[in-house]
Amino acid sequence: MHPFVAPILALALASPAAAQEASKSLVEYVAEEPNFQTLYSYLKLSGLDKALEEGGPYTVFAPTDEAFAKLPKGTTDALAGDPEGLARILKFHVIPQEVMASDAKKAAGSEVKTLLEGCPLPISGRGEMLMVGKARVVKADVPATNGVIHVIDSVLLPPEQ
Repeated sequence: MHPFVAPILALALASPAAAQEASKSLVEYVAEEPNFQTLYSYLKLSGLDKALEEGGPYTVFAPTDEAFAKLPKGTTDALAGDPEGLARILKFHVIPQEVMASDAKKAAGSEVKTLLEGCPLPISGRGEMLMVGKARVVKADVPATNGVIHVIDSVLLPPEQ
């Protein structure tokens, strides 16, 4: 286990589960929200939608359509033509456990394991602000039946391996 994962895992397991209030899965929520149409189409294209439906709990840092639009020109077309590369990027947005924003803030300054093997995600924050990588969480703790969603303002790009 990555040395920074244990504090996050301990905090997550001690938190009340948001999924008790949820009526939709992570993928269902993304599919039905108008701000996540790019993310939803990419989840389907990469096949990650099936993985996120089968298991959990997960934490998904969900970039909005506006976040995808901020990528350099041609990037979204390139991603659509590379399902494997797309899956790599999307896996960097998923933590294989449920982590509420309050727990993530307590672990600011550490890194947490993502579904992208060998690429932990740095967490930081001050006051009410929570950052993951270079993205700011703009809406936190959206409950799903198999995890939680935090809406972010930028697409997370994993380091080159």
